[in-house]
Amino acid sequence: MTKPFTAIAILKAVEDGLLDLNKKITDYLPDYPKTPGDGIKIRIFYRTLPV
Repeated sequence: MTKPFTAIAILKAVEDGLLDLNKKITDYLPDYPKTPGDGIKIRIFYRTLPV
């Protein structure tokens, strides 16, 4: 039940302009390790959420 809510929250943040699916995860989490973080885009992360 929580995964659909996470997906809705992500899409709501995109709709509100708070999140860009094409940005890298390190753009939002600067302390996340650059490798592999610079290779992970929010779109990829969002698409891997099992629903």
